Amino acid sequence: MVVHRRALRWRTTIVACVLLPTAGALGWVVGRLSPSAAPPVLADEDRWPPTLEVNKLTEGDTEVGELLVNGRVVIQLRAPSKERTPYERVVVVVERLKLQIKPRDQMEVATGLRDGEHVVLVNDAALLTPLPGDLPEGMARREGARIWAEALASALGVKFVSPEEPRPWQPDEPYEDKIVPIVSFGKGKEIGAARVNGPETAVRQVQAVVQIESRMLNWFEVQIYVPISTKVPGETITRVQGVAVTAVGDLRL
Repeated sequence: MVVHRRALRWRTTIVACVLLPTAGALGWVVGRLSPSAAPPVLADEDRWPPTLEVNKLTEGDTEVGELLVNGRVVIQLRAPSKERTPYERVVVVVERLKLQIKPRDQMEVATGLRDGEHVVLVNDAALLTPLPGDLPEGMARREGARIWAEALASALGVKFVSPEEPRPWQPDEPYEDKIVPIVSFGKGKEIGAARVNGPETAVRQVQAVVQIESRMLNWFEVQIYVPISTKVPGETITRVQGVAVTAVGDLRL
């Protein structure tokens, strides 16, 4: 009796997850924007969540809306929008900020673009857009948003993320690995095993990896590995999105 010995020979591979072979191979900086001439004061550790207030005053014929954090003026708005006065704009800012209050170590303030406008961001949510009348003549909105964001972060005692500072990517959920069989396209015959990696909810859906062989330019062969949600591929392939094949093992007799 002849005994066939089956072994998996693993090799690491870089796999481009594609759907099918049809797929082709982004003097006013302190005075007016940060009204207090004194050095920024961090939020008191015992005063969290912070106290947020709105104040309205007039400078000649100009209405000014002020945002106060723990009693300190942080931002002043002088320009009305199409719908709101400067004071009303600050009221909206406070309501948005209240929605973003979390434990201090989970908060960050930054600047960014929303609909082409430079804005102050809190936890990546748009808080405030500077208008030309809010800024000194000649100051770019990008610079004004940055000054406001730094002042707000300092008053709250939270991290300010510079636009130039890369943010580490954090997945929405943990990633995990899984070993599944490799099956041939059209036949469903097991021809090896593959390791797949991705978000755990997506990895749980993977039942097999289908191997598709194709020839390019009539002189070299390409093997494509696609994670699928069934054990046997049918006429069409139900690919599991967001999952990659990180290693494959050939089954040899």
